[in-house]
Amino acid sequence: MYLNLKMTSILMVITFCYSCSLQNKFLPIHVEKKECLYGCQAYSVRISNDKKLEFEGKKNTVLIGKFSVVLSKSEHMSLLAQYEKIDYSKKNTSEERYIYDLQVTEIRDNRNFYSFQKKDIDNMEVAKFIVLLEEILKNKKVIN
Repeated sequence: MYLNLKMTSILMVITFCYSCSLQNKFLPIHVEKKECLYGCQAYSVRISNDKKLEFEGKKNTVLIGKFSVVLSKSEHMSLLAQYEKIDYSKKNTSEERYIYDLQVTEIRDNRNFYSFQKKDIDNMEVAKFIVLLEEILKNKKVIN
């Protein structure tokens, strides 16, 4: 029984340290989906350490304006875990490829920046992060 208690304590410390290292590494995370000519949802999101998601709906979203949404611990950790997998060495370096009427998405943190259009995303971890973020935003009823 003492061994189980000791192992549980060790696992709790490791989990806590892992979550702290994730949170302090790159937060806050900013995501912006820019306007396009075809009625795209335009909004920006800021994900912070305190599980708060600041949402600003700009165009074609359920909520227009600035709102704060509290993320559950599992939503917050899922976003951070997926975000940590992004390899920024695979980012687009040329903005000249952008087609004017397609939506541009930008992701940035305190060290990195990534900008892309859906047609030419070449980083699957970025795509998975955006899909996860959009699922959470839909569940919070701020986007369609």
